Amino acid sequence: DILPSVEKAMEIDGKLYYVSSSFNVKTVLASKKDVGDKTGWTFKELKTLLDEKGEGVSPFQGRSKVDVLNTFTHSAINDFIDWGSGTCSFNCDDFKSILEVANRGTDDEMDYGDETSDELMAYREGKVLFWEGYAHPEYLQGYQAACGSDATYVGYPCEDKNGSYFSLNDQIGIYAKSKVKDAAWIYLRTFLTKEFQAGDGYMFSNPTNKDAFEMYMKAMTATKAYRDEFGHKVTPVKETWALEDSNIKIGPLLPEDEKKYRDLIDQTTKIVTFDDTVLDIINDEATGYFSGQKTLDETADIIQNRIATYVNEKR
Repeated sequence: DILPSVEKAMEIDGKLYYVSSSFNVKTVLASKKDVGDKTGWTFKELKTLLDEKGEGVSPFQGRSKVDVLNTFTHSAINDFIDWGSGTCSFNCDDFKSILEVANRGTDDEMDYGDETSDELMAYREGKVLFWEGYAHPEYLQGYQAACGSDATYVGYPCEDKNGSYFSLNDQIGIYAKSKVKDAAWIYLRTFLTKEFQAGDGYMFSNPTNKDAFEMYMKAMTATKAYRDEFGHKVTPVKETWALEDSNIKIGPLLPEDEKKYRDLIDQTTKIVTFDDTVLDIINDEATGYFSGQKTLDETADIIQNRIATYVNEKR
């Protein structure tokens, strides 16, 4: 009953150790006028685009060096670590590219506040190229309206060009030594049912149950009010995002955008996983490179050695 792509992504070595009742997808939206029809790309392609755009253009709203670094590394840590074998690849070209792109940012801490209009104006003026974070049908409409172009879920740059990640809102399993596994399963399976995931009428994330997910998409695309099978009234999506000079109207998801959203979920294969210690090591050592005290290669080698030591100590 679980969406196939989510179930497959949750597997570890072909086995399912936990399940989840809902999820989001962490990804990157880009304008097709900048990246074409790509649904994945490499850091080399990103760097080429940034070089073409020149100074004054940032990849993301977060413009400080640390912000850009964290944006790229937060979800993609496991692209550089094999926890099973203990091997790491932080001295590879892709990770060095992350450091290089981050180094284009500012040295100052940024105070972004919570003004959505400022961010949308930055897209419209071409100062910021990409929206990154959790995908949502409404965000797709808003980004396309702000940047004045059709958009694609291009994902974060990575070697395999599959840079979108499932973020699970819960991870539920059964203790291997439990003496009441059958009872535990009766409890656990409740979270996988359509009744649990869609029965209260409030779905703030994507349900993992196929039928509940279809109810969610029906609500996102509805053009007329109706009552769902549980008796809850569903009204069409209607929001307004304010800009300095105009407003962006957000409505029901259009068929072509619904397809983009479904394709994103179907094509995602990875789970967001991160380790605070690994991120701390990266941020700690990157400061020397950002300040000019260490070369790019020196920084990558130090990060590689420190993280490899940490990973193998945990095995």
